[in-house]
Amino acid sequence: MRKGRPFFLATPCVLLLFPACSPGGAAPGAGTPAHEADAVVEPVACEGLELSLLAAPPTREGLRAAFGQPDSIAVTTEPNRHVDNVTDSLFVVRYPGLLVSMRKPGGGNDMADHVEITDGRFVRYSWLAPGALAENVRTSLGEPTGRDTASMTYDCNLGADQPVTFHLRDGRVTSVTIDYYVD
Repeated sequence: MRKGRPFFLATPCVLLLFPACSPGGAAPGAGTPAHEADAVVEPVACEGLELSLLAAPPTREGLRAAFGQPDSIAVTTEPNRHVDNVTDSLFVVRYPGLLVSMRKPGGGNDMADHVEITDGRFVRYSWLAPGALAENVRTSLGEPTGRDTASMTYDCNLGADQPVTFHLRDGRVTSVTIDYYVD
């Protein structure tokens, strides 16, 4: 042992250093999703939720800038529904826990069509992410526009339907889907 350094015996549990070994069991937040450990639920505007919920713009460029290179991108094409002799590209961008379907009309920009989120790291608000309590979603967003035992849907846009659906099991969010209006 060197002089001038404190000597600590190795014990299975040092209560001050390892609160998980305390008589109460686990350390605060240990094994608990972050959204419950910090218990802060803030109001989020329902209008525009389809744009604010995802932690990145739902474009190939926006997703890549925020989350890095995707696991895969599938591309197909189809004729544009409105303009003859124009071809649209359809993309499905995948990350573990995130799927984004989008359309790029010939000469246009990426337009999100559908998003499926199963991993909370892709959600801007932890209390609305997969794993969150359904009650926290309701506290943050208010009463849903549609609800059953397996889901809560918020469709708060003026004009076009762009529902955000929180899929539930045992009072918790298991996934979130966003359906964008694309004509």
